[in-house]
Amino acid sequence: MLGVICAMQWMVFLIFGLFSCHVMLAQSTDSIHAIWWNLENAFDTIDQPNVADEAFTPQGVKQWGSQRYHVKLQRLAQGLMAVSQGRPPEIMAFAEVENAEVLVDLLRKLPLSWSHWILHQDSPDARGIDVAVMYDPQRIKVLQVAWLQPKGSPSRDAVQVTFYCRQGGDSLTLLFLHLPSQRDPRPHRRLHAMQSILSQCEQVDCLVGDMNEHPQGPMGQWLQGEGVHVCDAKGPPGTYIYRNRWSWLDHVWLVDQSLWQANVRHVPFGLKKTSQRMIIHRSFQGSRYLAGSSDHLPVSIWLKPL
Repeated sequence: MLGVICAMQWMVFLIFGLFSCHVMLAQSTDSIHAIWWNLENAFDTIDQPNVADEAFTPQGVKQWGSQRYHVKLQRLAQGLMAVSQGRPPEIMAFAEVENAEVLVDLLRKLPLSWSHWILHQDSPDARGIDVAVMYDPQRIKVLQVAWLQPKGSPSRDAVQVTFYCRQGGDSLTLLFLHLPSQRDPRPHRRLHAMQSILSQCEQVDCLVGDMNEHPQGPMGQWLQGEGVHVCDAKGPPGTYIYRNRWSWLDHVWLVDQSLWQANVRHVPFGLKKTSQRMIIHRSFQGSRYLAGSSDHLPVSIWLKPL
């Protein structure tokens, strides 16, 4: 079926980096910098009809008023700027965004040089969280956008975008996904969602997203059998911490016949060492407000044509 796709401390992080076999791609003019980040409930403060967002309102259990909302956006903006290292990225893609207005508010927290355009569509997800993309129209052009749903299981959309890179003249097709949650422990749901989404794609170079399972799970094993390989990542050994253990949930996969190569890094923004454990400075721990950015680490992806 995937035949259609083929047409501690800083020393610890340095050691983790040895797991990657990739050499850092030069930030040359034909390189594309993309950021992927699960933003952990990036909700506005307004109660939307027919959406289960009541907790994220001023009267809800999260007491989600304007102050907490703007602190969240400021923390996210700080994270994006830390990942960018002074150069606005060509592409930013996110999971758990409530609506386009949240993305507009996030852009207002970023420098004026970040003049990104927004790709967003409200999905049928019951909680109202979506996958969304922002891109810099001065450096890349969008040729095609497709919003894809797993068949038979209405949920948040996957977003397939084909970009034209103005400087190198190459096209790049990325598929951004947020697969079913681990709250449903049945791994076949994520596998079926991936298979259904990919069956609707004519061509893809790279898959990026929160897959909600380790790359060696059933979904990852199927992808490898279909000619897609996961990109090793430098930095911390995962993107999420659960019960003091790392989980590698956010992946980047390259189609073997793609004409692109990728260098991937898990960026330790918000990562902290306490007296007892390592934590990611997130927005909430249950109902307890922590004033952080997200419970996932952002992922930096440098893409370069072969």
